[in-house]
Amino acid sequence: MRPAVDPRQGNLFDPAERMFSPMTLKLIRQDWPGLFRAQMLHLMPAEALGKKFHETLGCPTKELYGMAGTIFLKEFFNLTIAQMVERYLKLFEENDLARTIFDRVTASLVETLELNVSKQRLDSTHIFSAMAMFGRTKLMAGAIKRFLVQLKRHHASWYMELPEEFRDRYAPAQAKLFGDFKGERTVLRQRVAEDLLFVVSRFAPNAAVTARTSYNAMARILSEQCDVVEERVTLKAKPGGNVMQNPSEPDATYDGHKGPGYQAQLAETCHEANDVQLITGVITEPAHCPDPANSEALTVDDFAVDETTETVECCPNGCVPVSSVHDAETGVTTTVMNGEDCVRCAFRSQCPVKEIRGAPRVSLAVLLRCAGWNFLCALRALKKREIGDFLASFGRSYAWLRLSRFTADRFRRFFRPEIATEGIWGRFVRVTGIFPCPVVA
Repeated sequence: MRPAVDPRQGNLFDPAERMFSPMTLKLIRQDWPGLFRAQMLHLMPAEALGKKFHETLGCPTKELYGMAGTIFLKEFFNLTIAQMVERYLKLFEENDLARTIFDRVTASLVETLELNVSKQRLDSTHIFSAMAMFGRTKLMAGAIKRFLVQLKRHHASWYMELPEEFRDRYAPAQAKLFGDFKGERTVLRQRVAEDLLFVVSRFAPNAAVTARTSYNAMARILSEQCDVVEERVTLKAKPGGNVMQNPSEPDATYDGHKGPGYQAQLAETCHEANDVQLITGVITEPAHCPDPANSEALTVDDFAVDETTETVECCPNGCVPVSSVHDAETGVTTTVMNGEDCVRCAFRSQCPVKEIRGAPRVSLAVLLRCAGWNFLCALRALKKREIGDFLASFGRSYAWLRLSRFTADRFRRFFRPEIATEGIWGRFVRVTGIFPCPVVA
């Protein structure tokens, strides 16, 4: 069963009245919880979240609007949650519901604040992942260790067929591997590369082993970090940025200036008439992807678009997309191209189509935090308008000392200083250009 109560439906008796005093309720309703409850909660994708549950059979789920709102607030405030919520978080990832929340919240705030979105700017920011940062030797050795642990657990006989010296070399814990080695680092790195080639080649014909993610991680690291010529392996001098950084986070890559992780491309309004500027578009991608700074870059106008359905029919190279879906509610068209066509395309360096790897949890966190940032910016704008109305009603003769204390106290309560001054991206935000944008993307 999937219970969902529309937040816009009024209550005959407010249950909060039995838990809080009238003064507390007034403060809550004037602060961000009141705005979220009245303006944002009904935008949560409860219907899409409930599609995974039967309409009438089974144990009732948690109230779906409340669960969607909980995940939204959890990601923005970086809260820890009970294991029970994890199943709903997985549904958010599988159905890209974070994108739905971001689009709905942003469109609603733009309409409420009457913002002009005809002028926007593009920002890029680096996102550090919560993973260990490995050097090349430790990366290769760690991948071998992870694979051997899985091999011993599921295929003990094949593990015992490996040379004893090889098994003993990777028997210690990952943090203690090669702790007794006293030679040069280059010698150790070459030995680990040879071990990597040995284990990848030995199990390559075995379909039961090659299907494991730990084996695929080893094979990928070998191809990215080493060159194999006539069964001899040599380390690449410069493997580049599009390489695995940690087997536990296979989608994270490396940026030469900012380090390992991911990056997000952000579109933000920048019109002078707006009370506050909001983030209107977010794309999460691996860290190695370059910023879109090519003056000859293609745009959406170069694609063949069906004016009736507002979907893409083909790209400038004449390739037909795998899918193209237009969301009438948000005005956004999502198009997926065939990766094989993109690899061979002559316009690859100019194309606005981005290679999107996995990392759904990273994309979910970025989208929900951007939606939360827009929410706080809108709250700040509404508070400024409220203070402006306050000034107009009491006139200029009102005591400025009392007014300044009133303003400072309210802003101190409503906004965290680190968010109000730096934003969620800190010092990594970099403005790369200003461009016209006719719609909220």
